[in-house]
Amino acid sequence: MNAIISIRTGLYKTSDGGNNWEEVSFDEKKYGEAYHISMIDKNNIWLGTYTGKIVKLTNNYQNVKLQFSDTTRTHFMNYIEMFDSKNGVAMGDAPTRSKPILILKTTNGGLDWEAIDNNVIGLVSGDGWRRIDFIDMNNGYFFSSRSSLLDQKLFKTTDGGNFWNTIAKPFPLIDVMKFYNKNIGLAAFHPYKYIYKTLDGGVGWDSIKFVFSGWVEDIEFIPGSSSKVWLTDYYNLYFSKDTGTSWTKVNVVDTTLRGMDIIFLDENVGWLLCGNGVVYRTTNGGGVITSENNEWDKIQNEFSLEQNYPNPFNPATTITFSVPSVGAEHVQPLHVLLKVYDLLGREIATLVNEEKAPGNYEVKFDVGTFHGTSLPSGVYFYKLQAGEFVQAKKMVLLK
Repeated sequence: MNAIISIRTGLYKTSDGGNNWEEVSFDEKKYGEAYHISMIDKNNIWLGTYTGKIVKLTNNYQNVKLQFSDTTRTHFMNYIEMFDSKNGVAMGDAPTRSKPILILKTTNGGLDWEAIDNNVIGLVSGDGWRRIDFIDMNNGYFFSSRSSLLDQKLFKTTDGGNFWNTIAKPFPLIDVMKFYNKNIGLAAFHPYKYIYKTLDGGVGWDSIKFVFSGWVEDIEFIPGSSSKVWLTDYYNLYFSKDTGTSWTKVNVVDTTLRGMDIIFLDENVGWLLCGNGVVYRTTNGGGVITSENNEWDKIQNEFSLEQNYPNPFNPATTITFSVPSVGAEHVQPLHVLLKVYDLLGREIATLVNEEKAPGNYEVKFDVGTFHGTSLPSGVYFYKLQAGEFVQAKKMVLLK
């Protein structure tokens, strides 16, 4: 059973359902780090990258082909979803506020990506793939972020992204949303302590009380079942057997989970990817969650740069990163540089510029400390550099 995942140390593939993993050769300096992945089989894998590119892997992951790159249209490819080997949709943020989000469609496996004109201008996906979801080539949902709460809108398309209608919502903002089909969907917003559920494509929403332990990172329906759903926030993992109406906390080995993404290949085999490099696996639909075996030891204690919290933010947000202690070369303190940039690559702030001993760190970015009230709302990037490790993530300032 083939699968591919992206973690901060690179791309890793398995051909036996996750018992063994092997690193995939991929030039991140040339193409950018993989941000979102869509896989049909081992010869049809698509990557959306941090630098706004779409890359396809073929021939059992061996061949790498750049399919899309246009910095005038996007600098960040948030989302890619292939529905079969020919048909798929991708989305990237626009580089300026005067342009719409970039919606791309292909009907020939990515040989051609057609840009779809749309009416969603000046808006972005505030947290990448967590706030956009296409069910098929025509039906999709997008939750926008931009300069004010008035711009925090939930959009729906039924014509493949040509036109987006605003639909009613009971929430001012969401951490993540996920749809099982064009009608059944869930969203979560942790400060309000609610799960939101729709069974009619967003026309009506049920508000379900839920006390989260942190930022909600992912929601995942079990393939073939709209009733069975997994959810991870930063600290805990939860399961619902009634489409999100009630939830049960599931205990795993780590007390600090740092959950980030849930992936299921079928109704039985799935993985939970965590921000500290640890991966958990289930082979019975979540009935048993176990830490991956020593095949993962080499990637459990590496550098990490996690999503800022809260996001969007105003005026302050917290950025967490880790310096590893594996190997003699990392026992001594390492020089760490953490900076914030705008969309044009201009430096906004230097948050860390010093040697750091192995460990976990939190840094607060307060806009007022660096720019008073002059820094405008919009998308910014923060980048961590430590030795050969370089990683960047985006965040949204919302005034």
